[in-house]
Amino acid sequence: MRDAARLGDHLAGFGVEHGVADLSAQPPGQHVGVLVLAFMHVDGRAELPSRQVVFDKSERSSCITHRDHASRAESSTEADLLDLGGVEVLGVHGAGKVCPSYRVLHRKGRRLESSIAWFGASVSRMNRPLAIGSLSLLVALGVLFAFAQRRCVVAETVVIDAPSEDAWAYIGDSGNARQWSVFFSHITPLAGTPPDGTVGSVRRCFRRPDESGITWDEELTEVVPLERRTIRVFNLRGFRVPGAKATQFITAQTYVRLGPRRTRVTFSCWLDRPNDALHRVIFWKSHWETAHIFRVNLANIKAAVEHRTLPHAWEPKSVFD
Repeated sequence: MRDAARLGDHLAGFGVEHGVADLSAQPPGQHVGVLVLAFMHVDGRAELPSRQVVFDKSERSSCITHRDHASRAESSTEADLLDLGGVEVLGVHGAGKVCPSYRVLHRKGRRLESSIAWFGASVSRMNRPLAIGSLSLLVALGVLFAFAQRRCVVAETVVIDAPSEDAWAYIGDSGNARQWSVFFSHITPLAGTPPDGTVGSVRRCFRRPDESGITWDEELTEVVPLERRTIRVFNLRGFRVPGAKATQFITAQTYVRLGPRRTRVTFSCWLDRPNDALHRVIFWKSHWETAHIFRVNLANIKAAVEHRTLPHAWEPKSVFD
């Protein structure tokens, strides 16, 4: 190569990547401090048996270049900076091994980012029904959790055209339960407890006449004559409700005298223990059935106290079975 650089010369700094050497330039009259050196394709092959590309006087190139060159001269289109012992070296691209290109790497990085974005969008489109279903489930769980933070009380009321004494006496007699209840068949006072209808008395309620299936116990914990009875419900068995056996409820019968022959009776119920979020959700979920039982029972009580035919019969099927 004519007018090739010697080892004593210096390589140019960054900024001349697209320069093309002038093959007919005359040698300078004196040495210059910095020589601008641009790489380009040249005809020919390596001059050493090791096939290393060299310059004139067997000086080895300071950058990895092509071992075999094309037959046409072409200027470099992309160039990079490598750090080799503190010397900045320009590289060119071709068919063989080349110096890494920052611009090419940057462009590939942007393509990778675009590919990742496209893949994420595709996955989102494919899983859209799953995402909607998951979101709906989360919303439903959030609503249930919000309700679980409140105290849920089931209450139903009826007005009976009779004196308060008549309503109090009829409901307080456990033997009348088989007439007005649509859920349990009968109630049996347990031996070894105080007399039925007094504080501390315990009775067992049976869902079916043969005493199979659902049963539970009730303890009378408070009595205010002609005003209120409070009952603790516990020892639940046979219920198709998670954790029913360990659950306890409080039920109350409230009586309000509205006139000489007019009484308002309210049945209410709320969760006593365990009073955690899970059991509050379970109680809230089943409160519709409890409200239904209270409502039809009170309708039967009203008819019985008023000496009328009871409108509702015992129900052989329930969601609690």
